[in-house]
Amino acid sequence: MNNLKIIEHQGKRVLTTQQLAQVYETESNNIVKNFSRNEDRFVDGRDYYLLQGQELKEFKGDMTNSPFAPNLNKLYLWTNRGANRHCKILDTDKAWQQFDALEETYQVNMSPVKKMLPAAEHETGFLNATEIGKRIGLKPTEANKLLEDNGLQAKIDGSWRLTDAGKKYAEEMPYLRHGHSGYQIQWNEAVVNELDKQED
Repeated sequence: MNNLKIIEHQGKRVLTTQQLAQVYETESNNIVKNFSRNEDRFVDGRDYYLLQGQELKEFKGDMTNSPFAPNLNKLYLWTNRGANRHCKILDTDKAWQQFDALEETYQVNMSPVKKMLPAAEHETGFLNATEIGKRIGLKPTEANKLLEDNGLQAKIDGSWRLTDAGKKYAEEMPYLRHGHSGYQIQWNEAVVNELDKQED
């Protein structure tokens, strides 16, 4: 990762698809496929920049020793938030390890999104049903049932999904693991207080 070429766009350090694949030790096609399957989860201008036409021509022209092919007709540049989302979709131990190292070696400011990472001890405040259950003395299945009974989540096609009320307390993140895809709900600390009230 130390040999990554520093690329900037609109004053932000970004990564190309090839660089992102290199960082996460996967194939570029996996990055492309995951984005295609979850495109509605990415926001242009926040998670990535798509350069085409004159904008792409000027971008390549401004670079010294441009690594891009002359006939390249479109280019995705991933921000720190975009890199974070790809990491969550890949959801491999290596991807998480590399994402954590990315800030230091590429000097990308990851602090705005580190609070979104599901750390082992949930120091950042994002919890799953198991951790919520530990906080309020319930089994994971009971915690999920309590979340459902309070109208915060509902089971759809075999998976827990957020309701409109639940979106106040959590975020859904898509994942792809061992050929299976779905959504992982990451709850914030406020939901524990809310459930505690219901249990009293």
